[in-house]
Parts: sequence; structure tokens; C-alpha cells
Amino acid sequence: MKLGFILKTTNSGDGEAFSINKEESWAKYATEVRSYIKELHNFDGTSKTVILVRFHGSDGYMISIIKARPDGSGRENDNTAAWIHFPAKIKISAKEVCSIIQLVVEELSARKSINRLRLEEAFNKQYDSKNTLFTAVEFITSNKDGNIGYRYFGERCDYQLYEYLGDSIGQIGYKGYKGIFFIDHSSGITIDKQEIRTPIKKICALNIPNVNNGFKVYIGNKPFSSPIEIPEDAKVSVVLKKNGYADIKKEISVSNPNISIEPKEYRRCIQKAWFHAYDSENKESLTSKISIKVDGQYFNDGVLYVAEKLDNHHNVEIQCNGYEPYKANIEINDNIPAIALNAKEYEETFILPKQDGNGLDANATIIIKTKKNFQSMPLKGYTVEGDKFLCYNNNIVLKIKWFFIGFISLFVIGALYQGYVAIDEFFDNHEFQLGLPFIVEKHIKTTTDDVIITDKAEAEQPEATNLDDKAIEYLNKQEAWIKDSLENYKITQGLFDAMNAFELESLTSEKYSMLMQSERFSRIFYAAQECLEQNIDVKKGTSKGHYNNKSTDNKITVDDYIQWLQNAPHEIKTEKNPPKTPQKSQKIDQSIKSSQGSASTETAPTKKTRGGL
Repeated sequence: MKLGFILKTTNSGDGEAFSINKEESWAKYATEVRSYIKELHNFDGTSKTVILVRFHGSDGYMISIIKARPDGSGRENDNTAAWIHFPAKIKISAKEVCSIIQLVVEELSARKSINRLRLEEAFNKQYDSKNTLFTAVEFITSNKDGNIGYRYFGERCDYQLYEYLGDSIGQIGYKGYKGIFFIDHSSGITIDKQEIRTPIKKICALNIPNVNNGFKVYIGNKPFSSPIEIPEDAKVSVVLKKNGYADIKKEISVSNPNISIEPKEYRRCIQKAWFHAYDSENKESLTSKISIKVDGQYFNDGVLYVAEKLDNHHNVEIQCNGYEPYKANIEINDNIPAIALNAKEYEETFILPKQDGNGLDANATIIIKTKKNFQSMPLKGYTVEGDKFLCYNNNIVLKIKWFFIGFISLFVIGALYQGYVAIDEFFDNHEFQLGLPFIVEKHIKTTTDDVIITDKAEAEQPEATNLDDKAIEYLNKQEAWIKDSLENYKITQGLFDAMNAFELESLTSEKYSMLMQSERFSRIFYAAQECLEQNIDVKKGTSKGHYNNKSTDNKITVDDYIQWLQNAPHEIKTEKNPPKTPQKSQKIDQSIKSSQGSASTETAPTKKTRGGL
């Protein structure tokens, strides 16, 4: 490989005089240097030279020999800059670099024109390439927003110029600077910055580390397949990878190149796709509806990492709306047998007054059990009054009312249809005109040609987009749910307000049953259901009973919300009139009252007759 060279002059503008071995991959770094040399004192107008170094990672580094304008010529900070490109893996000694710099300084200072042939001869020399994965300079990229650093060399200094160059130029500390000046101490040039006085560290080779148990070492995105160069006291971050396990991050150095893995660092990768569930009675697949926890952790994007166990047995919890929870310690691999879930049994208790029964000496208790939750009174002809008391109602007035409404509706529809036909026939022979009268008879012209009018079907409408699937996709992908986004979909309208106000009954109602296809929502459902069953006050510690303290905050982070529900204080609410029935049946009772209440507002008071089951 070869060195590169670009000569630039800055007077009335920035221009390129000539170049050697120029390539666009690095030539873009040979920029105008006014912003650098304006920081120097006793430089402009002196014809003196300074050395500027900038680092560009895998593109290598650039050394610029900058000569100031002569006194009294040009504008302030005009200069001539000779840029030298050093490839990242070039094998070149410090003395060879010094010789190249000295040659360029001599040509810039020549009284006559620059000897281009002499430069081309020097820069066309071939150099060997280092057999390393990364060299020290590849870890350094100059910070364009950093300060300018500088080092002195020469008399009364700790180092000479050659000690800064060659392999030693790859000092990790340089990456925090915009650029580094190397200044001859005897030149009298100063700069209002803090001098870099850290010792020069020796650049050493770090060999490939040994790792057991099938893990492979990566540095960056590349396998650690050959030695790298780093300063003797520097540390390098590496990643250990193995199929089926979580990545392990480690740091190594020249003094400590060994890698050891603790047992607790082995974390297996478990995929949600390994789990399948079905209804124990009808064998219907429930896989798409289940929520799974392994060792107390939910899956994230279908993948979960858990601590490795010798027998591969882990605690598994599976929940599905309408089914009993499944809990077991099972062996987990990519061939787990399908798991049968039993339908949950719902129970509701009602009271039949003795006067409405047949031969009852006291009120009778009626218990209804079903494997599917019910939202309305399952006993035909009965309504509920008071505290779960059954009342027989034949609804004769309501039936009469709907009969008359139906009869009148048929009459109105028939009249409207006849009116439409009459108007249509009238305008077959009449038309509008400007002026009086506004409606006149049509004058029909007859021709010898027959005109056939054919109705054509309208262009096919674009296929409707399934917005429900898009809503589920939004819930699964977004870690934070935004109110405006939820309101865009019919099945998620009102969900944000229900979550924000802790309306747990609403969150566990049939209204949002379709959302159980979302793993994130199902976690909210079961957390809310547990709070209802245990009568937990989830609003304690909130501002005005809302999750978001500010009314303008229209975003809820789902994991934080679930954490709030799970960590809510387990304190029993105190009520003046505690209900006589279990808390989890109140949601069903309220929906029954609501449906009966809406019917009663539409009818006159109905006569209730005594009856029985």
C-alpha cells in the first residue's frame, strides 16, 4: 500500500495545487485549516510550519504540514497545507514518517517551485500491510465538536517528534479532540489550550482470547479471528455469541486477555412459538390467544432469555381469557407437547322471593353456573330487582307497544314508496326549464336509429382494510400507547381513558375482548382482573385518581402501567354498605341492570305477575 498526498493553498480561496495517489475515500478529509491555525499565536505571517493530525477510524489518519503566509503577504491566516494520508493498516516506522515530513517541509520552504518529481518518487513507495484485525488508529475517530489539543517536541520537552509517530500515534486519548498539533518548542508558537502531557503508551498486540462452551468472540461486528493493536493499558469490549443463548459482553486488555464465564451469565433463549394450547373439550386451538410467563417473565417480541438450568425445567404460567390459569414446572425445548386449558366456570347467585315461588316457606337461592360468562339475565321472563331478587315479568305492554310501532312503520314505508313511484312517473314526461313555468312536458324526438343504453357496473372498490388487525398490530409493536392513535381504531376507542382512570371493570369487560389477541393488552387484562378479585385500591398514590398526573399527558407506557397495577397497595377498601355478593360478579350484575333499565325508560310501568320457574 502507498501514502497519499494533496497540496492545498489558501489565499483568496481554497484550492488544490496537485495530488499523488489521491482517492476520494480519504481525500474528503483534506479540508481547509483556517479554523485550526487561528487558535495559534506567533504563527500567521511568519512562514513557520506546524504539524496537524486528525484520525478517521478505518480510513486511517491524516497528517497536515501547514506553512504560514510570509509577513506582509495575502490575508490573515492564508496558508499552504500539505496533507499526507496514512492507511489504517500501513506498516511504517516512526523514522520513516519523520523522513516524509522532513521532505515535505523542505519542498514547502524551497525558494523555487516545489520539486514534484521528488515528491512522487517518495510517495510511490510500496509499504507492507499489518496482519491484524484492527490497528490502534482504527479505534480513534477525531471528535469534530471537541477542542484542539497540542504537544510540544524538541528542546526541554519530554518527547522528540519521532516518539509521537509510527505505531505510537494510536493513543486512545486522542479521540476526544478535534485535532492534535505537534509544535516545535523552539518555534515560539503558543496556543490558548491545555497541553496534552499524558505519557505515550506503548502499542501492543492483543492475541485471540480462548473461550470454552462453544461461545465465539466478536469485536464490533467481526469475529475476533486475528490479533488487534491497542495501547498497553487500554481495555477492549468484546461480545461472546452462541446460538440459543443471550450475548455476553466482556472487557479484555493486554494485561488481562483471559475470558471466563460465570454460570449465572448463561441465559437460554426461549421462543414463544414453542408453546401451543387448545380447549380441553372441543380441541380448538388457543395458541394465538394465550399469554405466557416463564420463570415470572413475559415474552418480548416472541423471545425470552432465562437463566440456564441443568434439567431445562422452568416454571410456566399460561393465561387465556375465559379459561382457568395453567401453572406447571415443565421441560422447555423446541418440542413442547400442546397444553390443554380448561374453560373457566362462572357462577352467579340470585334470590327467588317466597311469594313468587310455588309452595315456598322462605326465599329460595338459585345458583347459575356456566362455562361462558353471561351479560344478561339467563332466565327467560325474569328481571332482577334490588339485591339480586328475581321478579317475573311477561312484558305484555312492551309487546303491544312494539306491535303498533311495527304496524305504523309498515304503513309509512308503503306510503313513501307510492309517493316515490308517482314522482318518478311524473318526471318521465316532464322537465325543468329556466323561466315560467318551471316545469313543462317533454318533447320527445323520434329517430330511425335505435339507442341502446347499457348500465355498467361501477369500478371495483378497493378491498377494505382490516382496521382491527392494524389496531392489534399497534398494541403489540408500541411500548407506549398514545390516546390519539388509539382513538383511530373502533375496537380501541375509549381504552386510553379507561386505563388512565383505572376503570378496571371496563378493561375486563366484553367491550375489549377482541384486544386479547394482543400480548400486551392481555397482560393488562390479567393484572386488572387480579386487582378486582383481591379488591385492591389501584388509585392510591395518584393525582385525582388518574394514572397521568397532567391532563395534557396523552401517553401511557404499557410496562410501567402494568407494573403500577402489580405493585398497587393490597389494602381492602372500606365501604359503608359492603355488597352481599362477590366482587367479581358485580360487573355482570351492573350490565343486567343496565339492560333492564334501558328497557324500562321506553315503556309505561308494567304489571308484574306472580310466577315460578
